[in-house]
Amino acid sequence: MRNLLCQCCCLLAFVAGAGAQAPLSFEDCVMDAAENNSDLRAASYKLRASDYRKSAAHSGYLPQLSGDLGINRGNSGGIQGLDGGDSNLIGSSSNKTRSTAAIGLTQNLFAGFQTEAAVEQAEADRKISSADLEIVKAQVSADLRVAFGALQYSRNYMQLAKEIIKRRDENYKLVELRYESGNENKGSHLRAHAVLSEARFDELQAGNDIRVSQQQLAKVLGRSHGDDLQISGAVPLDVPESNPDFESLMKSAPEERRAWARQLAADAALKTAKSKFYPSLDLTGQLARENLHGGGDDGRNRWQTGLTLRMPLFTGGSNYYGSKSALQEVLAAGSDRKSVDRSLLLTLRQTHADYLEAIAKVAVDREYVEAARVRAEIARAKYNNGLLSFEDWDIIENDMISRQKMLLQSEYNRIVAGAAWEQSQGKGVFP
Repeated sequence: MRNLLCQCCCLLAFVAGAGAQAPLSFEDCVMDAAENNSDLRAASYKLRASDYRKSAAHSGYLPQLSGDLGINRGNSGGIQGLDGGDSNLIGSSSNKTRSTAAIGLTQNLFAGFQTEAAVEQAEADRKISSADLEIVKAQVSADLRVAFGALQYSRNYMQLAKEIIKRRDENYKLVELRYESGNENKGSHLRAHAVLSEARFDELQAGNDIRVSQQQLAKVLGRSHGDDLQISGAVPLDVPESNPDFESLMKSAPEERRAWARQLAADAALKTAKSKFYPSLDLTGQLARENLHGGGDDGRNRWQTGLTLRMPLFTGGSNYYGSKSALQEVLAAGSDRKSVDRSLLLTLRQTHADYLEAIAKVAVDREYVEAARVRAEIARAKYNNGLLSFEDWDIIENDMISRQKMLLQSEYNRIVAGAAWEQSQGKGVFP
């Protein structure tokens, strides 16, 4: 019986362990996001669609081949003349069926440069989609760093909250002991209990933050729920150059490439609008077989070739105003590109400065935490020996706890600043 009970317990433990999700490292999250993130997949599909449109645009250079099949049935007889002549009566001739099979070939020889413009437009659209994919990759990479860092911060805050509760409880018992012995006033006793309650509230808040951070990370990973999501390790950190070449970084950013591609697309649209002023020339050819059933006719073959020249004479002004509109779009695209370049340069400088400051802030806060911890230990010993008032001791204790919280926040801010600096360059963890 005891062996059976042990086996059941082991089985339950195995099932519970199998159902629990293994903690994910940052590298695991990168692979999951690359495969399942909805924004990345949508951008990839759009790039693939632009590849197909680019291939379709080149079809204008190739001949167009079509086939026709037709069948008609009717009466070929005539109507009797008014003078009583020999004209056939209605319905006097037999019904006949005519079938036709034809194949036609059309080759455009000149379309006013419209085909070239369509190809240029498709190529520009493809460059836009490619830049959009790089922008999405940088955005998702930044989101992943921030989400992973947020869950990392929430877990560390929970651990700190537990340590604070333990310390506040010890302090409260110390104050309570002095209060009961008549060496402390009631106000100090009540305040010590209040700060203990505040520490417990921080623990509650930390638990909620963990669940929100889990859902935030689950969203980036392409998952619907994150309740069982656990992580291991930390976000990889680096130190940026102190004085990078911002001009080069701006020119290589995907936002700049997208702005340039939009200008190329506007140029192609203007070329398309101007092409409508030119004539078009097509070479056509057709080979057909016609059979007449019911009339003793074995059928006949026919063929034809020709050239068709179309010249626009008057379109109600649509071509004229269309070209004017396209010209304004070209001018607008050029202005937009200049604006994008200036905004990129500003963003690069700002995010770089923020990242350097965030790194320095972490170092400063660590020094403050160490100093506050030493002061707190000294202050507790003095208070316990009656050499320090409760008010002064309380200030030192609160300063230490505040500094510990600030350090955790600074470490998270460094992750956020690093993600923003990386995103401003159009870079990320995805190839």
